[in-house]
Order: sequence, then C-alpha cells, then structure tokens
Amino acid sequence: MPSLVRRDSTNCVAETKLDLKKQKPISNCVSRRRWAETHEVIHSVTEWHQLFLFGDSSRELNPACHDQLKAEANFGAGQLLFMRGRFVQEAHDMEMSLATIKALSTRFGNTMTSTLWRYVEQLGVEKPMVGLVTVHPHWLPDDHDVSAPCKYFIESPAFRVQFSSVAEVEVFDALQQYCSRAKGGPLGSAEVILRDVNGTAHVFWFETFSNRYADATKLGGEGRNRTRSSPTTSLNILNFKDILMLILQAFKRFLALHATYRT
Repeated sequence: MPSLVRRDSTNCVAETKLDLKKQKPISNCVSRRRWAETHEVIHSVTEWHQLFLFGDSSRELNPACHDQLKAEANFGAGQLLFMRGRFVQEAHDMEMSLATIKALSTRFGNTMTSTLWRYVEQLGVEKPMVGLVTVHPHWLPDDHDVSAPCKYFIESPAFRVQFSSVAEVEVFDALQQYCSRAKGGPLGSAEVILRDVNGTAHVFWFETFSNRYADATKLGGEGRNRTRSSPTTSLNILNFKDILMLILQAFKRFLALHATYRT
C-alpha cells in the first residue's frame, strides 16, 4: 500500500514561468479530430493496412491483427503530431510537472491526455514515472468501478519493469489522501512512497489537476528534479491541412511509381 509522505497545496500550474500568452490553445474537439484524421491517414498510406482492413480471411478478421494495425497507426500519428524527436528534445528542457504537460499540449496542438501519454512513454524509458486519467478522487459517479478506477493508467517503460507489482487501485487510493475536494483546477501535490518488485521504497512526487468536467489528470515521477531550465523557443505548428497535403502528395507519387513498376 503506497504511503503519503508530504502534502503540498502549492498551485502546481502557477510554478511555471512559461509565457503562453502568444500561443493560442487548440480546443480538445479540434485536437481529437486532428488525431483521428492523422490515424486514418497512416492507415491509408500504409499499403499492408489496406490488405488487412478490407480482407475477410480468418487472419484478417482476428482482433489481434486489428489491434496491431491500430497500434501502428497510433504510432505513426504520434510521430507526426509530436514532430518525432522534437517533442522529447523540448520536454527534456522543462521541469517534470503538469504545467509542462499543459505547455507542451498547447505548443504541439494536442490534447492533455495524448500529451501526458507521450510524455510518460518517451521520457520514462529509463526514469520510472506514471500518469493517470481518472474521475475526480472525491466526486465518484454511481457506476465507479473500485477495482479499475482509472480511465487510463499510463506506465513508463521503466515503471512497468521496476514497479510491475504496483496496481492502479493502490495509486488511486494514495491520491485520494492528498487531493482536495475542489471541483476544478489544481487538487494538490504530495510525495508518495511506492515499493518496487523487490520491496524497496521509492519516493514519487505526484500532482493532480481537474478539468472541471469528468476527468482528473495526475503525473507522478520518482525523485522529481526541482531545478528549472530556460524553456526552449516556441514551436511553429504547421497548418494541419498542409501536413495532410504533403502526405497525400507523397502517397500519389508512390502509387505512380508502383503503377510504373507493375507495367
């Protein structure tokens, strides 16, 4: 069972010194549409996806096959929308916090959830960290499943190996100890002890933010680095239609070359 070490009521969003006034956030609706459209574009430009998505053999109808195609399309969409290595490069220059997730979400034009997911997976290759998207810890709906309280329980590669014995229920219970009952905004932050597969105790820094609707977002990392680096310059986001046009033009050239080869 995780134990609470220290609660901190400091407004985690106010800690950042990033100037986001010149960056206009993209609405969640637009961000989700961008992801869905890019996901479908990856399907359309990946030749072997066409063979499986529209096939009818037992292999092509296998759910595991569709899961693999979906994972590949999500990977391609992530590479495009987060500018491949540019996201990791900029994220490394910023403090690990939900303020950073929010800033990167605005900078790259993606949702908080997809940005949190990318951050944990890409920066957590060697550093254990975990992200949660859940209902409000103190305002639970009638159909809340206590055995699976998280909408998303995002484990970094390092966390998945070193803390495989830690269940999402344990982490959610620990968050309930320090989160305030405020319905929106920062809900608090604290140091929480999690034990690895060998039973060794590790201190993780968690902070939680509620979007005032249905979800609360949490980010936790082992031994958070409190030193701040100067943020990198803001990223000029390409117009999404321009990106699609470049992809479609490349796809048309591929079809032309393929037709020439067949003849």
